[in-house]
Amino acid sequence: MNSNKQKKINFLIKINTYFLAALVLYAGINKLFINGIDGVIGMLTGAGFFLPVFLAWVLVISEIGSGIMLFTGLYKKYVVLVPAFIMIVITFTIAFGNWQSMIQHLLIASNYLLIGCISSK
Repeated sequence: MNSNKQKKINFLIKINTYFLAALVLYAGINKLFINGIDGVIGMLTGAGFFLPVFLAWVLVISEIGSGIMLFTGLYKKYVVLVPAFIMIVITFTIAFGNWQSMIQHLLIASNYLLIGCISSK
């Protein structure tokens, strides 16, 4: 593959990573400051999760932390597993039955995993 084409691919990967970082960071900040943690607790309770208060805080901290780490590029190969896992869990719990939402969440999860697979650090 020529150098110019590789530079374009690397640029697109970097842009995609930033978009995914912004997505998960926004989701965490939205849950914490805009909708409030009580909304997350209610959502998790309604979905039948065990220990919804604890899981709500884990979810919010995980989203904000992984978003920041993706922006900085720290441990990108491993950090992407957190939001990918979150997307997969959402697919089969909160979004289950809504095919469009399920496909969107699985697509986002696969995108995180793809970034992780092609990342060197």
